[in-house]
Amino acid sequence: MIDDVQKYLAEMTVKLIGDRWKMQIIQTLMDGTKRFGELKKSLGDITQKVLTSNLRVLEEKGLVIGTNPQNQQPMYYTQQNMF
Repeated sequence: MIDDVQKYLAEMTVKLIGDRWKMQIIQTLMDGTKRFGELKKSLGDITQKVLTSNLRVLEEKGLVIGTNPQNQQPMYYTQQNMF
């Protein structure tokens, strides 16, 4: 029974997150809130376009929260608490 639950959770995680960059973004945000530039620098060779696209998808899925204090740049991103 436990093996079935673990298998299901692993499959759902892969479906939600999907690829290398999304996993790395979430892992990086586990350390706390980061500005867009800090996140990009932490991830290394990711392009701005790919990072932006992945952050939008993660926001839509409710896994990441993007905030824009005082309606100015830069954006700040935080991992959504799942539990």
